[in-house]
Amino acid sequence: MSKTRQTHSIEHLKEALIDLLLEKEYHKITVGNITKKARVSRGTFYQHFLDKDDLAYTIGEETLQRFWNILAQRNLDKREKVIEALEHIQLDFKHFKAISQASHVHFSKKVQDLIKNIINNNPALKKRIKQHTKVDNDIIIQVFCASFETIISTWIKNSLKESPSEVADTIMKIEDIFWK
Repeated sequence: MSKTRQTHSIEHLKEALIDLLLEKEYHKITVGNITKKARVSRGTFYQHFLDKDDLAYTIGEETLQRFWNILAQRNLDKREKVIEALEHIQLDFKHFKAISQASHVHFSKKVQDLIKNIINNNPALKKRIKQHTKVDNDIIIQVFCASFETIISTWIKNSLKESPSEVADTIMKIEDIFWK
């Protein structure tokens, strides 16, 4: 199989699973459903992925990596960067909606870990959170990460009813509690 054809098959499989996740629950989706929607053979599927979990995990990792690339600029406290990250979710909504519904991808935990990693790699921000809240242990960091993630997850679950600007305002209000 040529490299171009392989790439197309992989992309078709990813899109098929994403589309199916928007139609029904993850546990009700079969490899047969995916290959039928992607119009590829089961052999092609298994040439690239171990099972549907492997495919979903791959999609989740790729989507979260793109999100990480925006958030990793360590600008969680800059409204325009938060809006940029939210606009990324909006542009890539199908992927985010799908992976947030695939329970084995652990979307909530991964987003919280991503935000925690950003804070832990920014000692000034970490110190500012602890000084402002007067809570000198890492629990306060986890609480902040959970708050940030919950806002994003709820926004995705509600099919992006609010604009990125409105969601950013909510996030900024939460940030005020933790570090302004």
